[in-house]
Amino acid sequence: MRTSYEAASIVLVLDSWLQTQRMQNYSDAEVLLKILTSLWNTRLWTLQEGALGKRLFFEFSDGFYDADAGLQKLHGETDLLVSFLLKPVIFQRFEDFRGFRKHHRSIDQIVALSHGL
Repeated sequence: MRTSYEAASIVLVLDSWLQTQRMQNYSDAEVLLKILTSLWNTRLWTLQEGALGKRLFFEFSDGFYDADAGLQKLHGETDLLVSFLLKPVIFQRFEDFRGFRKHHRSIDQIVALSHGL
């Protein structure tokens, strides 16, 4: 599976609960929190899906959500509550599995892998 995920331009995550949820009219922080609290995070292959794909999309009932683009938009969020309470948690959790891609030394990958698990 590793080769498939690494070679994929886009990985589309299909989670039965997320597919019943709407993303329209929700902030990026709210959509990203839905992703982080979904059962997708409890499955073994989640780490490979999240860590190895070049781009990561999630299917919701009303469309597809680009998690990397959502994280970029969240960087610009100026709401104080979101900035101080939610952004650190969201960025850390996504870094735990998306950050694996940017590490080139084995020890850094092991640390990223342990955080992701």
